[in-house]
Amino acid sequence: MPWGLKRPGFLERLSDAEKKRLMQICPPRVAAKSAHIVRRGDPADALFIVLKGTVKLKRATSKGTQVVALAGPGDLFGDRFLSEGAVFESDAVAAGDSVVCPIDREQLEQVARELPRVALVIAGVLAERLAELEARLEWALLPAAQKLARAFLDLAQRFGEAESEWVRLEPPLTHEEIAGYAGLTRVMVTQLISFFKERGILEGGRGHYRLLPAALEALCTP
Repeated sequence: MPWGLKRPGFLERLSDAEKKRLMQICPPRVAAKSAHIVRRGDPADALFIVLKGTVKLKRATSKGTQVVALAGPGDLFGDRFLSEGAVFESDAVAAGDSVVCPIDREQLEQVARELPRVALVIAGVLAERLAELEARLEWALLPAAQKLARAFLDLAQRFGEAESEWVRLEPPLTHEEIAGYAGLTRVMVTQLISFFKERGILEGGRGHYRLLPAALEALCTP
């Protein structure tokens, strides 16, 4: 997929009739910027589909509270909701004004009965999420610079807006949030961002960045 050309969101894969009925079965919920959608320890009794905006999944670690994942339009979180006694392991916080669609077990059963193709789309999105998580596991053994480059490339593919050869990242992210996403320390991310800027493959600051995907990919090539 070309840089800045995002994969179709969840709703974009549905027909107008499917969207209308799904919203009747599972009414969307609006979350204002910085609002908690769920908190760590809450019962994981629903699957959430992000319809609009971006949701930051934050978790307490030995290094403090870190962003461990981002969910944008078409993404899911809370995929353990079918497990008995499961709880949310992360806080889900709206990065900006967002809209999510919570689906509990009974609603999912109704969706499967009335909208079987929608249930298959949900299963497909869950499979994509699993593949992304498996790909991120491979970052663990990379040198720090390559690890951050991979993180930026992932963010560019999922949340980027193409601007000629450059890609502008959305939403704004702090060094600390990028560190949590990449599995690095904030100090290391700050140093590497300076290094990337010196190399001319990253621009911006204060959470707003543009990057050159081709140059970052070259950095990741042995």
